Amino acid sequence: SKMVQSLAEHFNVSLETPFKDLPEDFVQELLYGENNVMVQFVFDSKFGGRREYKAPFEGVIVNLERRYRETNSEYSRDKIEEYMAETPCPKCKGNRLKKEVLSVLIGGKNIMEVTDLSVKELLN
Repeated sequence: SKMVQSLAEHFNVSLETPFKDLPEDFVQELLYGENNVMVQFVFDSKFGGRREYKAPFEGVIVNLERRYRETNSEYSRDKIEEYMAETPCPKCKGNRLKKEVLSVLIGGKNIMEVTDLSVKELLN
């Protein structure tokens, strides 16, 4: 896409470079658009006009997540889901709790481990 090409030019990166060899800051911006890097976009209209503007690069993953949430089209959702997978967060292991909360232990167990116990196990 022309937007990805513009981002690559901003980072002075060749899109011919294997993904594994791309600089980490470029990859993070490409996937997540975390730094709101302003990129020059140039689009040539099929009617002969040209449009230029600067805008923050949204990030490929952020863009897909937004489009997935905002669409009313089942077809669009199905197509986006082809690129999605549910994986637990490596930090909280899917518990959705901050590490500070999980660091509080009761009998050597964190709150998630305690809530997994039966009442009988808790009484012991």
